[in-house]
Amino acid sequence: MEAQTEGYTTIGRLLYKEPDVRALLGGISRDTFFKILKQGKLKSVHIGRSLYITEQDLTEFIESLRDSDNSNESIATT
Repeated sequence: MEAQTEGYTTIGRLLYKEPDVRALLGGISRDTFFKILKQGKLKSVHIGRSLYITEQDLTEFIESLRDSDNSNESIATT
């Protein structure tokens, strides 16, 4: 299913819940996921009491990981 949204085409969902994002990021732990959020490296949105990650923010986060690999930075999980 393909959808047009504000100038870009997306395939799939626009919003992902925490377990789905963790799985898409290789099965990272819940603790690591929330540390990444707390560090501000991944943005989230709230609808009611539910937390979601947009497809665009997830894509930008993954691209930032690629960029940080080139500069030898990593995500601190401690």
